Amino acid sequence: MERRCPGCNSDRVAEGRLGDREGSCHFELPPQQPGFWATFGPRIELTNPVSVCIECGMVWTQVDKAAATEEFARRGNDELLAHLRITARPKRKWRWLLFGSR
Repeated sequence: MERRCPGCNSDRVAEGRLGDREGSCHFELPPQQPGFWATFGPRIELTNPVSVCIECGMVWTQVDKAAATEEFARRGNDELLAHLRITARPKRKWRWLLFGSR
């Protein structure tokens, strides 16, 4: 099956990868809560091939849906979870106080 651009439907698409030659690439959101313990936001490793359309310049890849949902549910704030319509895990007060995350 021929790859087509999801933006402009062109077939002028090349496949490659993002990141350093030896390292992997990640999709990261900024910290979701203020404070010392909120130094990391949700982070998803991009391991699948990346495609680029030379017609419109769009770049895209795909991630594991379950892994992305789990990472956002674990590290995302209430506003992000509501926007993505992800059911928030119940807050554990002791963990929230110690680590600043759910």
